[in-house]
Amino acid sequence: MVENATENAKVIYLFFRNKGWTAQAISGLLGNMQGESGIIADKDELGGGGGYGLVQWTPKSNLVNWANSNGLNYRTVETQCKRIQWELENGKQFYATTAYPLNFRQFTQSTQSPTYLASVFIHNYERPANPDQPQRGIWAEEWFNLLSDTTEKPLDPKRNFGVKISYFLENEVLEKLTEFRSAFPQYSACLEYAGNQKYSIVIQPFTYLEVNAKKMEIQGKFPHWTMAVAELVDFSTRKALLIAPFKGVEVGEAFLKIKKRFGFSMTINPSPYGDAGRVDYSKELNKNSIVVSPFSSGEALDKLNEFKKAFPSYAANTFLEQRLENAEQYHLVIQPFAPVEVKDALNEINGRFSSWMKNIQAFHNVGDPKAILISPFTGSEVTEKYLLVKKEFGYSMEIVDA
Repeated sequence: MVENATENAKVIYLFFRNKGWTAQAISGLLGNMQGESGIIADKDELGGGGGYGLVQWTPKSNLVNWANSNGLNYRTVETQCKRIQWELENGKQFYATTAYPLNFRQFTQSTQSPTYLASVFIHNYERPANPDQPQRGIWAEEWFNLLSDTTEKPLDPKRNFGVKISYFLENEVLEKLTEFRSAFPQYSACLEYAGNQKYSIVIQPFTYLEVNAKKMEIQGKFPHWTMAVAELVDFSTRKALLIAPFKGVEVGEAFLKIKKRFGFSMTINPSPYGDAGRVDYSKELNKNSIVVSPFSSGEALDKLNEFKKAFPSYAANTFLEQRLENAEQYHLVIQPFAPVEVKDALNEINGRFSSWMKNIQAFHNVGDPKAILISPFTGSEVTEKYLLVKKEFGYSMEIVDA
């Protein structure tokens, strides 16, 4: 069967829209695919350079071996789209540059122009010897104008359905999801909260002509699981994880631990739960702090632990505070000290950490409760992320609109 670039582009557009990518990002991707392969999936690099496929994976084996290991046909548009999504989810191939400092996740969520995003993709993903190829931006704008108005629609529930596997308890559902994905890597599966600490695995979309056969196929592998054909679940709303309340002295450390473990896009915000978690420091306001700074987000946790090990007597009253001037830097704050003792304490600390910048400041009133907001997530991924964070850290969280 001869491939058609326009029909391929429509399939690619719908695939990534249903993964939560913006129309602009997909158009930037398509502009690059047109330059790489003419948007033809089963295409080797002209001149024998070793590239292959929609984005010309080089060497070709990068795609072929991955597809074979997942039971997929590497020649198809769908498989190659799945490979790109896998690269996004696993931090592969796309790397932020000084000129274009977007990471892959930020690229997929950007609403900047298709022209700009085409340049981001060629510099950060394709990385050819000559990245100055403005024609890709022109193509990106053309695809945006052609597709964003005509194909940016949710899947029609009258023609598409899913298979829903219910119910699993919170302490087992992640394991069950992993088990399903291992058995059926070719299908898109996600989690849906069903209430009362129970969850469903949702596999979609399937056409009405194939969904019953797909259900029977899955049931054959997992005969003891309860499953049914179901209407499509709308996962189009962008979501976030809200973790709160934190005390002001604990939020910086908690934030960095989550970021170090998962690499999510996160912010520290005021808690939305009123005075819950508030600490009254009114009796300490006439005292002093010793502030050590600045440390980058990548080193702050290690510095905190190093300090606590050196000065266990100060450990309980030492915390990390995000700098207002730069959210990627942190103060190490030790308090409270009476004015008559703070200089001796400073000299003591300076004797152990002479190279660290230190100064005496007024007491840091961190009594207001805080929250950590982790976002954005697609509706299809947020429940899984919620459970992963909860399993790792045990925090009280909720899923909110992004």
